[in-house]
Amino acid sequence: MQPVRNPTPDIPRPSPVAITPMGAAIAALLDEQFGARQRLAARFAALGAGAVFASWLSDGPRRPVTVRTLRRALGWRRVEALAETAGLPCGEFLLRLTRLLPAAVHRARPTLSAGQEPQQ
Repeated sequence: MQPVRNPTPDIPRPSPVAITPMGAAIAALLDEQFGARQRLAARFAALGAGAVFASWLSDGPRRPVTVRTLRRALGWRRVEALAETAGLPCGEFLLRLTRLLPAAVHRARPTLSAGQEPQQ
């Protein structure tokens, strides 16, 4: 039996991993290609919430974040763009993001080999 060929090579096949619109918004927010996570950490630090963000990177308990802190860290234009990606009103997007972002940042952190120290 021969493998099935893509009859329309100019149309990309869907990714084998399904991603929700909210997941796409979070992925865009944490895109490491453009250093987004580091910039977000810097924004949290500038707002006096650096310890909250740092807790998401550690193996200990992850501290909660407020809608207000997220809105201030991201900026309203970024919130609007990400909410549009997620297909949600801005308020609902921010509320969901308060629950999902700490775990997403934790999962997206770089893994260290034995003996490596985290970069500050």
